[in-house]
Amino acid sequence: MTMTAPGNSSTWMTRLRYDQAEELSTALRSDTPAFLGGTSTAALAYIPRYPEVAEGTLARFDGEITDDLCNAMYQVRVGLDALRGLGDTLRAHMPDLLEPLPDDPAAPSTPTPVN
Repeated sequence: MTMTAPGNSSTWMTRLRYDQAEELSTALRSDTPAFLGGTSTAALAYIPRYPEVAEGTLARFDGEITDDLCNAMYQVRVGLDALRGLGDTLRAHMPDLLEPLPDDPAAPSTPTPVN
């Protein structure tokens, strides 16, 4: 997952295992907190309704997650609707929803709708 904060040219990237991507997708879509990673390399935290009720914060920590967002290396504050959309996008790209390409490249493809 690559994130660029609006109005900011810096970009940060976090690699998630499939189980972590599914957990983050579920959290984003249901407005529930998620804390992923916490390894020596990086960790990701999602805090819905913080700092404002209609916003959420997605933060990347280098190393362990702490209870102080001031220790986060990167933070993105966005409206909850946008974060739910990100959750839908992550979910749509999970392996169990990906469909193989047709054998005939000229054949029309009809994608299955995401639940």
